[in-house]
Amino acid sequence: MRVPLTCRTCGGDRFYQREIKLQTTGLTFFDLDWLNRSADGAICAACGFVHTFAGDAHQWG
Repeated sequence: MRVPLTCRTCGGDRFYQREIKLQTTGLTFFDLDWLNRSADGAICAACGFVHTFAGDAHQWG
């Protein structure tokens, strides 16, 4: 079952998609941030709250 995404802060329903880097202390300490994994970010167009989804947890479109 597919549930429409709404912003948990303001209730908005329009989002921008962006790749988000997930930082870890160890890789950042060694200046290897580029090795960190990425997540899918849904940024609320109304308030800017960033919803983060790992893997294929959120389907766009």
